[in-house]
Amino acid sequence: MPVSQVAEMVQPKRNTVDVVIVDEASQAGMDALFLLWLAPRVVVVGGDDKQCAPPLRQYGGERLPSW
Repeated sequence: MPVSQVAEMVQPKRNTVDVVIVDEASQAGMDALFLLWLAPRVVVVGGDDKQCAPPLRQYGGERLPSW
């Protein structure tokens, strides 16, 4: 689930959930920091050099490269 969707769906209160899992944390920006506040435990999963690059994403009318 995208970070923006989490912000819309989850009550913004400390320890709202038990655990937050951030998959592909290397693609998470500063906007994902609030996830650390939502749960007392956080699991962060980073990518590795064996994975395929994600496809291009579209933002508004322009296409952005995925990093």
